[in-house]
Amino acid sequence: MPTPRCATGATHIPGVGDIVVGGYVETEGVMQHTDKAEILLTTASPLGHAGSWCEIAPMLRSSGFPAAEFFNGNVYVAGHLLASTSVEMLSLFSEGPPQWTKVINAPFSTVSIISFNGGLMFGGEFSKSEFICVYTVRQTNFYLDFAVVFVEGTPDPWYFSL
Repeated sequence: MPTPRCATGATHIPGVGDIVVGGYVETEGVMQHTDKAEILLTTASPLGHAGSWCEIAPMLRSSGFPAAEFFNGNVYVAGHLLASTSVEMLSLFSEGPPQWTKVINAPFSTVSIISFNGGLMFGGEFSKSEFICVYTVRQTNFYLDFAVVFVEGTPDPWYFSL
């Protein structure tokens, strides 16, 4: 990887390679979170030859311990060690250079993201509660399908369906 770092997020982009985002870099003996995004190309493309690293546009904000997922032709990055609710999307297959866009603020601090059954599922926490939310994504619009909330001290989770 061109930028040595730890605590990154990563996901596979079919037909392109593996993207590594965020993490921590050491600068003058201090660990700082970064906005770097780099792709290890597994196939030749306009970005470079197979087996090479390609640095692309930096994320909109620095992030340590982010979660990343490839879904519907875009890369989504959520979460940050310091309780971020921001979710960014990287459009790789549109005209022009790859570009990051902020798509939503989740209702809680996100720590994980996966694609599931045609939607994106976010896991996170808020205060003494843990959340799982499932969004349907159409184009760049997010629609909350349902949420499950686990509250500390209560025996059963709460379910919200929209």
